[in-house]
Amino acid sequence: MHFFTSAARHHTLQFKRLSEFEENKEEYLKLAASWARQAWGYLHKNEKKYYFREVLLNQDQIYVATFNEQPVGMFGLFEKRFDSFRDHSAEGDTTSRKLKVVYFDYIFVEENARGLGFAGKLLNKAKSLAVEQGADLIYLDTLNPRLNKMYMKLGAKVICEGQYMENPTDVLSIKL
Repeated sequence: MHFFTSAARHHTLQFKRLSEFEENKEEYLKLAASWARQAWGYLHKNEKKYYFREVLLNQDQIYVATFNEQPVGMFGLFEKRFDSFRDHSAEGDTTSRKLKVVYFDYIFVEENARGLGFAGKLLNKAKSLAVEQGADLIYLDTLNPRLNKMYMKLGAKVICEGQYMENPTDVLSIKL
């Protein structure tokens, strides 16, 4: 599908878990794997089937976005729990609260659909799903510092440096 105007900014994307596709499921799995390989294939050059296995394994957490019934992007949401703080207010009484966060991953917009605001729509859907899950915040890693500016426009803040397979990343958080 080709997009020639910015009219798509005013249209709604439809979202569906990858696991919920019944018709043409194999095609959607292959498409999601090819998008992942296109974006991050350089990280797993020696493993031809790596992304297909990962997409198949995580299909309950990966959402596909469609526009006019055409797939245009995807993202994954993975629940994590962290100790957020320890309260030492009472003598000998230490209570800790688990911070519920979701990891925003597998973020991809089809090349011919970029620049139309779809990344923001993916993030907004991820935010609403995270709220439904009772999450406190969303976090993500970027291997490409140029993406940080886009995420910061959408409310993200760089909170620290990280690492993925010996590659430096920026870790960003988005409060809900």
